[in-house]
Amino acid sequence: MVKDKEFEKYLNQLSDPNYQGGSWVLPENATPSEKTKYELCREILIYQRQYKLTDKELAEKINLTLSETQDALYYRITNFTLNQLLTCADKLNGKNQMI
Repeated sequence: MVKDKEFEKYLNQLSDPNYQGGSWVLPENATPSEKTKYELCREILIYQRQYKLTDKELAEKINLTLSETQDALYYRITNFTLNQLLTCADKLNGKNQMI
């Protein structure tokens, strides 16, 4: 019973839109735009890992601030327009492969 309350408290913390401690989860009823933005963030993260870039190096490459780059890496899709994320992905891939 105590475990259930602790788990519920933890879930409430994670589902808070202002939670800054980790990656955001795509909502169940996500729009096509949200799904695309989420996938673009995923591609940015994959690129970072593949080329072993620091957050700062990646930020310079995609021309975002460090804070904005970290938002993308943690899937904080509400902080971006679709066009912003497409532009970032284009800078990494030369040509966006999602289109």
